[in-house]
Amino acid sequence: GRVIDEVEVGDGGGIIVPVEGYYSMSGTVSPLEDILEVVVEKGAERGCPIGVVLDEAHSSGVWGGGLGMVAELGLSERQLSGILASVHTFGKAYGSHGAVVVDYAGLGEGGGPTAMIDYLINYARPLIYSTSLPPNHLMELRRNIEFVYSEEGERRRRKLFENVTHFKQCMKGAFGNGLVGGGVGGFGDEVSTPGPIQSILAPDSKTCIELARRMREEGGFDVFAIRPPTVPEGEERIRVVMHYHNSFEEIEGLVEKARGYTEDL
Repeated sequence: GRVIDEVEVGDGGGIIVPVEGYYSMSGTVSPLEDILEVVVEKGAERGCPIGVVLDEAHSSGVWGGGLGMVAELGLSERQLSGILASVHTFGKAYGSHGAVVVDYAGLGEGGGPTAMIDYLINYARPLIYSTSLPPNHLMELRRNIEFVYSEEGERRRRKLFENVTHFKQCMKGAFGNGLVGGGVGGFGDEVSTPGPIQSILAPDSKTCIELARRMREEGGFDVFAIRPPTVPEGEERIRVVMHYHNSFEEIEGLVEKARGYTEDL
């Protein structure tokens, strides 16, 4: 709320609040409900349009039965009124490429093109100066989307979150309490991350880089060091992404290797 209060708005202007539904580096879920309550309240208070543009890149296909974080949270009509648009990319869970902008003002009965869509069509340079998606790609996208929402897609999501739970249990057993800098030797797991993007936290950048190198070159695990400015200083980490096809044995092997390597660092 304080940040919105500090933004100067000219006559006829408004405020856009960009938010991720599921943060790609930390793996934390956005406090979207609280943000939307503030946005709606401040919009009424200031008498100007304020809307959230929600990035669903890492929540599409995974959360909310595949629909994303808005569906996962089951937002109220009041909260939904604070969303201007959402962006869903097709390069993550959907296994393809491209993206779509969902205009919330144009949803529902009687919905249709709005000023925002007209603006994007006429002024969005990446759209104007790019070739339209070919029909075969659109057919691929349609089949991929249908698969994500199918019974098999739901089964894979269940397995994915079973893997997440198993990873966190293994990390707790290997590193202790899992708080930032509070595990064994300053290593640990981010306990507040309920989704497939997980972390092995490291005490500093140098150690983080070396741990990632050993896990790739010696352990055979495709993981990388995430350092400032991508994450705040003091929150260096190895980014671990769970997949539905990972076995419990693979997860246990990853944690075992990480624990072993940290003893030498």
